[in-house]
Amino acid sequence: MFAHKRFWQVAAGLVLLLAGAIGLVAKEDDGGMPPLTGSWTLELSADDPAKVNVNMQYRGTRRDGGWSGFSNWGRTMPLASFQGLTREQLDSQGQHVTFQLVGDAGTFQGEGWAGHGQASGHYQLVLNPQFNAEMKRRGFGEVTPRQQFQLAFSDFKFALVDELKAQGYAPYDTDALVRLGTHGVTVDYVREMKAAGYTFRDVGTLTKMRDHGVTPRYIRELHDAGYRDLSAEQLLRARDHGVTARFISELGSLGGGQRSLEEVIRLRDHGVSADYVASLKQAGYTNITVEEAVRVRDHGVTGEFISSMRDAGYKLPLEEMVRLRDHGVSATFVREVKTVFPNAQLEDIIRLKDHGVHMSYISEIRTHFPQAQLDDLVRARDHGVSAEFVRRFKDGRSLDEIIRLKDRGVEMY
Repeated sequence: MFAHKRFWQVAAGLVLLLAGAIGLVAKEDDGGMPPLTGSWTLELSADDPAKVNVNMQYRGTRRDGGWSGFSNWGRTMPLASFQGLTREQLDSQGQHVTFQLVGDAGTFQGEGWAGHGQASGHYQLVLNPQFNAEMKRRGFGEVTPRQQFQLAFSDFKFALVDELKAQGYAPYDTDALVRLGTHGVTVDYVREMKAAGYTFRDVGTLTKMRDHGVTPRYIRELHDAGYRDLSAEQLLRARDHGVTARFISELGSLGGGQRSLEEVIRLRDHGVSADYVASLKQAGYTNITVEEAVRVRDHGVTGEFISSMRDAGYKLPLEEMVRLRDHGVSATFVREVKTVFPNAQLEDIIRLKDHGVHMSYISEIRTHFPQAQLDDLVRARDHGVSAEFVRRFKDGRSLDEIIRLKDRGVEMY
């Protein structure tokens, strides 16, 4: 671990020296543009040996404050996109590397150090001098250097503009195009969304869909799960509420056939998972409706709670389990009451709980009045008779007399 860390410390030092040597840390030009340089890191993708995860950072300021900000661009890309960088270099024990990442808005010229499946260094971004002419040919006005820089950072392709036009999207300006890029809308995304049956006509909706994680893959998963021809609003709602194909599949254990998307969303919102349904079934409750599942989950009735109540001697319908949970009656409380009042009914136990007659109170009062029954305990508690009050005024009095003393306003001191 130490040797690996030391390697990258040395590599970082060499990168800085090289950056200074080749002039990547440039001075601001006379036109007010900051030096378009920054740092990059890269590592081999664990999912695809032909791809890399790349991250590029830029932090620039201008003395008069006109140009400032921080950009961070991360993406998984084919290793082949980095001209001059090879898998052998990444797999090496460490060596200096250079590459070009060519885009329509500009080219990143990078150099640094690679080894052990990773690489890092500095880059210089060279903006494409023909970019404005190509954009004007496509109907756009003058693109500022800042906008071109932002488009270069989002790996902009002219093909994106051409594809949006071909699909009939409404006119939009360069700022909207920048937003598309910064939000990860690529030409591949637009084409794949169309193939999945979705063309939105305005780029704002397209950006929103991408922001919320509505991808062609997500649409296909819902389609395969039986949810087809969904509107953009339905897709957004399902995605925002965490509805996945896996969740839908797991809900099959609930029974009752395929549910509407709104039902699935409701179950997801209320925390009704496949595991939860399985726990209810294991407790003996089968063929549960959506309404029942939502209701018992909302009231905190779990499989564990049901099992504990059954161990305490109560096998009840779900509605009764809900009532017990609502009144705060636990299996422990039931067992404790039963040790004192073996014949106590469920209504009696709920009544004790509702009136705040807890086990320590029962024990204290019955220490002085062993014959006190459930009704006596509830009445004493309702009249504010505490165990301390009983101890103070017991002296030959009955529990009824002590209650009357309390009612008359007699205090302990």
